[in-house]
Amino acid sequence: MTQSQSDIDRMVREVLAALADKGLAPRAENVATEPAAESSPDALVLTTRVVTLSQLQGRLDAIRRLVVPNRAVITPAVRDELRQKNITVEFASESTPTASGCLRLVLATSGSGANLKPLAGSLAESLTGGDVEVVSREFDCAIRAVEQLAGELRTANTLGLLITRHVATALCLANRHAGVRAITAADAKSVAQNAAAVGANLLLLDPEGGNTFRLRQAAAEFCRGGARACPENLRDKLA
Repeated sequence: MTQSQSDIDRMVREVLAALADKGLAPRAENVATEPAAESSPDALVLTTRVVTLSQLQGRLDAIRRLVVPNRAVITPAVRDELRQKNITVEFASESTPTASGCLRLVLATSGSGANLKPLAGSLAESLTGGDVEVVSREFDCAIRAVEQLAGELRTANTLGLLITRHVATALCLANRHAGVRAITAADAKSVAQNAAAVGANLLLLDPEGGNTFRLRQAAAEFCRGGARACPENLRDKLA
């Protein structure tokens, strides 16, 4: 992509994002009106609010469906590319709470060197009632970890916990994804305060300078609040 194309793509992205905030953004052509199906080998699932051509480079081979968030904005360059490749766009439906009410925690690590098994086990034991399912994931890249967690958080009653030495980078990346409200904190008390302030669904913790006990306390406090709703006064900006 040339510099001029990149500039145009950026400007279009910003304009469409502003229009989306006002409910005026155009819908993409070749769009499926039914709720998106589950992820499959012929589908590319994105969680970003604005979809640009640069995000799709090298990722459309053998793809027949592009699945994006319900209110995602798709730039004209992307629409042209998808039309040429005969790829259908599907808007994912909003998640609804499960009947069981069981909380699911996706516990991930990215280059932290942390052993997830003892932490996941002790965390599951420390949570009262046994109503939390803890699923472990390991990644060698913070970008991949954040993308995976953003997708996992689309499932109802799901929280994410990422242990990484690259907290600042991961925090910025995570909060670019639609529906993700990521926070970090130094201790359990800060976790409770920060999570309540934004209705957080993703917690990032740095293993440096801490121990399993501190991480377990922070994670347990995060789960104790359950799947929080985005505060009403922030819903237009963060939901």
